[in-house]
Amino acid sequence: MSAILEQARENGAFQLNNGYYYSYRAEIAALDKDYTSVLEAAGNALTLLPEQETLLRARISARMADAFW
Repeated sequence: MSAILEQARENGAFQLNNGYYYSYRAEIAALDKDYTSVLEAAGNALTLLPEQETLLRARISARMADAFW
C-alpha cells in the first residue's frame, strides 16, 4: 500500500493539501502497527488538514490515541 500511496503523491494527487497524504500514511502505519510513524504522520495530518474535515480529523486523532495507548 505504501508504494501505491507514494506513486499517487508523485503523480500530484495531494498537491492541494498534503494533510490527506499524511492521513493515509497514518492509516497505513496503524495497520502495520508502526506506532512511531502513526504519531508522526497523524501529527502532520492534523496540522495540515482543513478544520472542516471534522470526521477525518477525529479518525486521525483516534489513531493517535491508540498509538499512545
